[in-house]
Amino acid sequence: MASEAAPTANLEGDNDEGEENQQHSVLETSELLGVGDQSLLACSSPLPATKRKGKRTQDALFLETVQALEDRRAVANESLRVDQAVQFSQTQEAEARMITSMERQSELALQQMERQRHQDEVWALHQELRQELRQERQDEQQAVFNTGFLEVLSQLVTANRSSSK
Repeated sequence: MASEAAPTANLEGDNDEGEENQQHSVLETSELLGVGDQSLLACSSPLPATKRKGKRTQDALFLETVQALEDRRAVANESLRVDQAVQFSQTQEAEARMITSMERQSELALQQMERQRHQDEVWALHQELRQELRQERQDEQQAVFNTGFLEVLSQLVTANRSSSK
């Protein structure tokens, strides 16, 4: 029976020590989590001291893992933001080049239309001058013909008068 009493006393001593460790663990956890609730310090854990130490280690590893994941997420978000900014910038540059190209094409089309309009005006003037020259030649030819015809008629009338006398 004495041997049974010793382990019980030993367990009770461990239990006091365990409660102290648990309170320390709760304090550390509350500090890590940023919890300032003092009611957590008064809680007792149903787990033995060795399991609580393992649990604290697991909790610390879990918190480190969460922090690492948050860091990765932050890096990924920053990378994504940078990629989106670069893509947006490239899209804007491509749009600017396209707009510049379209403006040049529009300018060239306007210049070509202006040249075509000028050529049409020159062609119209040329056609008008050719028509005027053609009309002048026809008028001259008609005048020469009329003059020659009148001369011939005049000679015929003169010859006819001479022969009828």
